[in-house]
Amino acid sequence: MINNITSHTADIGIKEKAKSLKDLFKRCADKIIKFSLRKKHVKKKLEKNKLVIKNKSNSYEQLLHDFLNEIIFFIFTQKKYPVKIIIDGLSLKKIRANIFYGEIKEDEILRELKSVTYHNLTIKKGNSFFIAEIIIDT
Repeated sequence: MINNITSHTADIGIKEKAKSLKDLFKRCADKIIKFSLRKKHVKKKLEKNKLVIKNKSNSYEQLLHDFLNEIIFFIFTQKKYPVKIIIDGLSLKKIRANIFYGEIKEDEILRELKSVTYHNLTIKKGNSFFIAEIIIDT
């Protein structure tokens, strides 16, 4: 029998609200950036990366999960600082976005994020807005 168990959570919960799905996805991506990186003031020309994610299922939750995990991968594996994200297209089948970025310096990282989880991942439609709830493993 195990007697010394302590509760520990290394997760961050986000609840975001927006008038459109495109804006909701962008706001969630912006929160990922805010939680992981210090604000960057870029004075030089930014590079651009085109991102297309095809949906593995017929849910916006799955698409949001994959999109946000791609942003996390972009930051922590490719060491790119997403300064601006423009979502060109969003449907149940795929999302198309342009990410304008600069290089990340070590002192710009606030905390490392591992991934968005499926736990309690929801997108709900209200009367005039959408609400997303996500959990990020840190």
